[in-house]
Amino acid sequence: PEPIEDPECYRPYVELPKDFEPGQGEVYDRLRDPEYDLSYLMDRFDNPFDVTCDAFKYLDDAQLFLDDYIGYTSEDEIPVSFKLDPDGDGKVNCPALEPIPYVRPATDEEAAEILGAVAVQETDEDGDASFNLPAGCYYAVIGGLGYETTVEEFCLEPGETEVNEVNLGIAPGALYKRFVSPTGSVIPICVSLDTGQYFDTQQSCEAAFESGDDVIPLADVIGVLLGFPFAVGLQATICKGTIDDADDCNSPSDAGVVYHGGQDDLIFNAGMDEYDLIYFYDLYVTLAPGTYTLCWEARYSYPTMLGFDNPQYGWAGPACETFDIASNEETRVLNWTGNYQSGTLDVFVSDSGGNALPNILVLLFDQDGELVDYTCTDSYGEAQFDHVPDGNYTVTATDSAPDYGFGGSCGTGDDFETQNAGVVYGTTLDYVNDGYVDDELDAWYLGSPVNGEPDVIIALSPEIV
Repeated sequence: PEPIEDPECYRPYVELPKDFEPGQGEVYDRLRDPEYDLSYLMDRFDNPFDVTCDAFKYLDDAQLFLDDYIGYTSEDEIPVSFKLDPDGDGKVNCPALEPIPYVRPATDEEAAEILGAVAVQETDEDGDASFNLPAGCYYAVIGGLGYETTVEEFCLEPGETEVNEVNLGIAPGALYKRFVSPTGSVIPICVSLDTGQYFDTQQSCEAAFESGDDVIPLADVIGVLLGFPFAVGLQATICKGTIDDADDCNSPSDAGVVYHGGQDDLIFNAGMDEYDLIYFYDLYVTLAPGTYTLCWEARYSYPTMLGFDNPQYGWAGPACETFDIASNEETRVLNWTGNYQSGTLDVFVSDSGGNALPNILVLLFDQDGELVDYTCTDSYGEAQFDHVPDGNYTVTATDSAPDYGFGGSCGTGDDFETQNAGVVYGTTLDYVNDGYVDDELDAWYLGSPVNGEPDVIIALSPEIV
């Protein structure tokens, strides 16, 4: 009987033995689906070929990564081997990693041991649970999906029977969120499976879905010509209250988090018409009544003219939206994630002879003249800005960094004239030019200078003294 802070009340899982094989009669599932953190890998390694086994928790995670990136080698390229797969057989060579384990729901006794409780029980159809306990004082922790966890303190005398009636408050509601993949389409099209009515604007599609219609998004002819993306990863976090910055609601450790999950929690669907199909994902979460903020971020893979084995990648988000949950009601939200698309804006800086210039400070300004980001060119004269939304930007390349209030390791040579370049940046596919998404210029993606062109090319002239 010590005061309980942040008590937990859920049925945990128990890992099955490593030699467990499905089909042995138990209720089982994988602990989770394979996954990997692309941002972490890109920060740690120069390219996908250098990624090592210690960057993953499970063998299946490493294999998923290899499967996603193995298409980068082709007959037309110099053979390159992955450190994950030195023999090139398509299977990761990571003997220190174990597969994602199988799990089953813990029994009441196992759950009590895991949670540090005296006993665990689920209520019956009448909402009742009973325990035979020694005399003493206890805390009863009561939790249910969508209800606030309740803690009741009580004491028992020898032979005493105590009945505690606990009111968990008003019944929960639910969030029904539909994420529609970017289409490349000019006109968004959707159809209601309930009424058969077609809609040709985002607003009308959203309104129909929010009113309760089962609205299926479709691709138009332009979307077919440009190709369609399929989601590689989508992360969503729900926090209590109103959150303005996605950085404050993107991990389980953030304050007020009530849900944090990924693509494995979403229900995959595909809408289809006589032209093509478009993917979308549904998230359904039961929540207590109140105000919440959903923050999400997605990474999509696009097939190129080289096929599915040579995909390109783009981002959508991060984005946050606030919504209200009412008791016994369903809050329905449909979003066209293409409205939140972003990509990598690539810059190549050279001298007037076309020779790459390393250690040049490159600054990115929005159309209002506000600094968005800055970085230094690498040994190949390249600079990249990730998660850049569509829009008008100015790119400044300089080796006179102190003039802009910057010091550090680059832009301090004063050998070249500072130069600006304007760019209208877009994340749409570009099949007319070279068959690649022209916002990807990185060792992590096809579209390097050998295969594609950067978004901005700046040739600096020698400074006139």
